Amino acid sequence: MSPPIVFVHGGLLDESMWDGVVAALDGFDCTCIRRRTRHDNPDWAAYSYEAEYEDVARVLDEVGPPRFLVGYSSGAIVALGAAWHFGVDRLALFEPPLPVKGPVLGPHLAEAERLLAAGDVAGAVRVGLVEGVRVPPEVADRMVADPRVVAAGEAWVHEFAEIDGLPADIGRYASVECPVLLLETSETQQHHRDAVHALAGVLPDNEVVTLQGLDHGAARTAPARLAAELRRFFAG
Repeated sequence: MSPPIVFVHGGLLDESMWDGVVAALDGFDCTCIRRRTRHDNPDWAAYSYEAEYEDVARVLDEVGPPRFLVGYSSGAIVALGAAWHFGVDRLALFEPPLPVKGPVLGPHLAEAERLLAAGDVAGAVRVGLVEGVRVPPEVADRMVADPRVVAAGEAWVHEFAEIDGLPADIGRYASVECPVLLLETSETQQHHRDAVHALAGVLPDNEVVTLQGLDHGAARTAPARLAAELRRFFAG
C-alpha cells in the first residue's frame, strides 16, 4: 500500500497548486485539502486557525496512518498548528510566514480591512501582497488581475489577522517532536527565511533544505525539485 501524504495549500491558492508536485510523487497516496479560505468552501466564513487545525486533523484521521503532512506558506502555519495540537508522524513545511520578528502585515491590516469594507477586494489583496508578502508592486498588480487570486481575498485578509495574532515567541512548537523538513528558497523574502531558521532553533528533530535559484513560488515553477525533497524525506 502506498503511504499517504496530506497537503495544505497557501492562502491565495487552492489545492491545484500541488498538481505538479503530486504528479512527480508516484508511489505515494496524495490528498490535497481545499482550505476553508476558498469561497466555494461552505465553511469559509467560519474562519480561524483553530478551525483549520481541526480540519487538517479530521483529514489525517480519515486518510489513516502514517500521518504525513505538508504545508505551503500560510498553509505551513496551519500544518504546524495541526501537528502541535494533534500530532503527526512526519511534517514538511515550506516557508511558513510566522511573525517571528513582529507582525507580518501589522499597521497595514487596517488599510486592507478598510478596502474590504468598501468592496475593493483586489485593493485589499494588493496591500497584503505588497506589505505582507512583500512582493514588488508590479508583481502584485499582475496577481490581482487574476480573478482566482481575488476570489480568496476576503478570507486571506482575515488570515493576516490570524498570523499577526500568533505569538512571536515560537517556543511552544518545541513539543512537535516528529521529524520536520524545513524548506526554504534562496530567492525568497527575508521574513520567510527568518521564520524557517527560527523554527530550526526550536524544533527538536529538523533539517533545513535550501532550494537554490528558486523563490516562494517553487511549488508551481519547480514541482519536480520540491517533490524530490519530499520523496527523500517521507521515504526515510
